[in-house]
Amino acid sequence: MLDQKTKTAVKDHFDEIRPQLEQRYPDVEDRDWQDAKSNPEQFVKTAAKSTGQSEDTVAEQLKLIVQQYTPSR
Repeated sequence: MLDQKTKTAVKDHFDEIRPQLEQRYPDVEDRDWQDAKSNPEQFVKTAAKSTGQSEDTVAEQLKLIVQQYTPSR
């Protein structure tokens, strides 16, 4: 679902991207936010379930948000 680069970027930049994620996924519960930084794949599953979107769609949106905070290599 998520490539290693995206997982690492989520972990490294979680505090920066969390506000955008909270805005996009307002129905994700507090306990799930606590786990999102350490387990981005589980977050994708949780966000997909709470929004009715596919996991692929959520993963793609997460990847786009992360790219805003990480330099291209």
